[in-house]
Amino acid sequence: MKTRVNQSLIYSFIASNDRERSNILELKNDSLFDTLAAVTGAASMFKSIASPVVLGLGICFLFSQIGLGDESDLSLLLQRIDQAYFERNLGNQLVDGEQMCEEALAKVTAKDDIYWRMARFKAWEGAIAKEAPDKLKLFNNAKGWAEKGIEANSGNAETHFWLGVAYGRIGETQGIFKSFSLIEPIRHEMDEVLKLNPNHAGAHHLLGVMYRKLPWFKGGSNKKSVEELQKSIDLNSANTLYHLDLAKTYLAMDKTKEARIELEKVKTIMPPFDPVEAEIDRRAAEQLLVNR
Repeated sequence: MKTRVNQSLIYSFIASNDRERSNILELKNDSLFDTLAAVTGAASMFKSIASPVVLGLGICFLFSQIGLGDESDLSLLLQRIDQAYFERNLGNQLVDGEQMCEEALAKVTAKDDIYWRMARFKAWEGAIAKEAPDKLKLFNNAKGWAEKGIEANSGNAETHFWLGVAYGRIGETQGIFKSFSLIEPIRHEMDEVLKLNPNHAGAHHLLGVMYRKLPWFKGGSNKKSVEELQKSIDLNSANTLYHLDLAKTYLAMDKTKEARIELEKVKTIMPPFDPVEAEIDRRAAEQLLVNR
């Protein structure tokens, strides 16, 4: 029978940065040592030695003795992964978030919520990569993670969503005329998302962008784009990217007044749904306003 211990404390230690870990070691944190002792029965040894190597070995042993079966423990870990994503521009958060995903995959039974989060990390890495080959490699990596998520649980809307996102990013990188074969797979995944969750703002946003970018003979329609993007905003008005893309569709329709309204919203929404994305969107909105 596996010992029940303070797993949340261990997650806090692993998710902390090097300075925070050093402080824990210097303070010889009693709770952390007692947690390890609950498994190893060696509290005095840990408190007397307290070296990074020994503490690391203790943590490794701890994880070999406990599982992530407790829903509250898994929920906490997912929260930390999400926090790393929404702070992905700070320090080593991007790397730390992916590392937490990898560690979780070694322990959890239901892996779909980890898989799609890995796909989300890889999609972001691809978005900020400079060269097209690097972008394609990372977007294909995101695609692979999302596909694993669907294999693990086809009833998870997020796995379908991030597969659709990966298809879309691959298509954008290759160029629209080289990516017509991806249109139906993207539509299929968004249909699956909306069957599972009709109020999925991201799916409506992705469809709205696709309708704007596609040529008319492949189903492109600015009218449909506005409809889908407005739905996404109705569901999540704090997402600056949704307002920015609606403004772009309005500009494509020569509706400058409506576009300016959305661009001003991009600049003023507080707090934004995704602070990292909001910084990018606000710069883009400012440039569009200057050019108009």
